Order: sequence, then C-alpha cells, then structure tokens
Amino acid sequence: MLTIKTYTYENGTTLKAAESHLLENPGNCVYILENGKQAYIGQTVHVDIREYQHGKDKEKIKCNFKRIHIIDGENFDASPAVHFESLLISLFKVDCTFEVLNGNEGYKEYLYDRELIFDLEFDKLWTKLREMGLVKTKTAGEVMNSVLYKYFPRAELTKKQRDALENIIKALDSGELTAPRSSPYKNRPVVVEGDAGTGKTVLAMALFQYLMTHEPYRSKKIRYVAAHTPIREVAKKVFLDTKGLLGKYAVSPAEVT
Repeated sequence: MLTIKTYTYENGTTLKAAESHLLENPGNCVYILENGKQAYIGQTVHVDIREYQHGKDKEKIKCNFKRIHIIDGENFDASPAVHFESLLISLFKVDCTFEVLNGNEGYKEYLYDRELIFDLEFDKLWTKLREMGLVKTKTAGEVMNSVLYKYFPRAELTKKQRDALENIIKALDSGELTAPRSSPYKNRPVVVEGDAGTGKTVLAMALFQYLMTHEPYRSKKIRYVAAHTPIREVAKKVFLDTKGLLGKYAVSPAEVT
C-alpha cells in the first residue's frame, strides 16, 4: 500500500521533517517537488544527498519549491520506484497541471512486472494525486489513451522503432546521406516504410526531438512537416509541451515551399 506524505520545502533547507519520515520508513521513495506551477519528480533512497544536490542547483533554487510530496510503501524496492518515477514524469507532462522540469522524458531501464504494478497500485496513486490537486485528469488511463501521450517524444520506443532510430542517426552521423557529386541532388533521403499503426509518427517525433537537442544538428533549421492537418496540430501541441521545442516547428508542405 503506497502512502503520500507532504512536507514544507524551501530550496533544500527545510527538509528535516521529510528526512525524519524516511528514517522511520527506510527504503526507496519517489518524490515530487512543486511550487504550484512547476514540478520536479525524482526517486531516491538518500534524501539527504538529494536535498544537498537540489539545494546547490541554481535552476531549482530559482523555482523556489514550496512543498515535497514523498511516495513510498511496503515492498517499494528500486524497480517499482524507478518505474513509478518514469510513469509520473511522462504522465505529468501530458496532464499539464505543472510545468515539469525533468530534463529526461520519463524513461529508464527497469526490471519489474509493469502490468502487475500498474493494475495494483498506480491507479490508486493517481486517484490520491488528483484528490490532492497535483493532477487534473481523472485517471492515468485517460492520459495514456490520449493522442498527446501517444506522440509525446519519449525514449519508450519498441525495439523496431529504437533500431530504426539508431540506424537513421548512424546514417546521418556517417555522412552516408550526402549524395554523390554526379547527383543533381544535395542529399539522399531516408524512407521509413510501415503499415498503419506501426509507429512511424512516433518514430518521426523521436527523431525530431533528437535532432533538435543534439549537436551538430540543433543549430540547423529543422522542421516537422506533416500534410495531414490533425497530425500537424497534435505535433504542435506536443512540441509546445516539450522542453526546448516550439509549436512553430510543426509545418505544412506549403509552408516549407
């Protein structure tokens, strides 16, 4: 059974009550730092070390966090704790109650029975978070079934999608896409083929985010081009809610020409 305890927090200097809580309940925990508008989600077994680190982080000091919500419980070992942290980061970003400050996109490698942990505990946890005003969507399932969540750029890709992404990046990095001098074109295209529902758009979103956030590509003029208006509008919404991206990056073919 998971519990959520809330304590006062001011730039890493008033976490003694939280430390006492964890001394009485040793083990892994997930925590949410928030100031009413912004939130940072983490997972730790050493809250004093994390307190010190956050207290030295200039960006987090600027946020002036007011509260810390600690989530823990019996048998909450590293695997489910990391899993919950991952899910909460992804779902909070799509729920949009807070601006989520985590730099990663809510995915880490972990070993745990996802279906079991979600069915038994995560829905209950989400209900508690909603009652506390930390999320606004009625259920976690509604977030996961939303179009925005489906296309939100996270590292949570299928193996085929990951392989395709890695192959495209390798081709870009190697210069393989530069057309030969005899060609009338400057570059060679990469074509990704797949039936409807195989995740081509998800792959495109992940590739776009990679290019926009990694050298030497982020300094280039890059756009996500979609002829289908609904997909383009979803992309704009995704980019607006993704750190470092803007809605203007999603354009129509006519805008490109």
